Amino acid sequence: MTQHLDCYLRFRRQPDSASTRRDLVEEVGAYEPLLVPNQLGRVFLYVSQPVNIKARSERRGGLRITQQGKHVSSLYFPEPSRPELAIGDVQGLQDALLFCFSDRMQVLDILVSKGCRNTLDGLFSLLVDDQLQDEIEFLKAQAQPYVPLKTGGSEQLPLLV
Repeated sequence: MTQHLDCYLRFRRQPDSASTRRDLVEEVGAYEPLLVPNQLGRVFLYVSQPVNIKARSERRGGLRITQQGKHVSSLYFPEPSRPELAIGDVQGLQDALLFCFSDRMQVLDILVSKGCRNTLDGLFSLLVDDQLQDEIEFLKAQAQPYVPLKTGGSEQLPLLV
């Protein structure tokens, strides 16, 4: 079996947070570009509509992800019949990102295929055709809950599950 996916991250909207914010609740594979903690050791991102994008209309994503005020990725929804699935990448890297929304967009799973940005369309086809399901289930089974560590000490904050 060929391995296509290297990392898995699950972000979930917390009841007391902004409607666009998703907090990391579990991960496997330690994908550093998305594991950027704030001062309290929490990792989260924002999913929102793109604004002030200068790209041509065909290069504008349907949504965008930002983290600590910086653009991370535009999300493109290539299959209208599967609006819960999107693709993207991280600027300056060759990694492919697959995005899977669930629970009325409250949960965002990010699947990373390192070095595969040029084969993103093929990966998306495999995702849509459920050909990655075994790999996804394998990564989910290995995922560990994310416990934010408070900077400057060893005190742990409560888990956001």
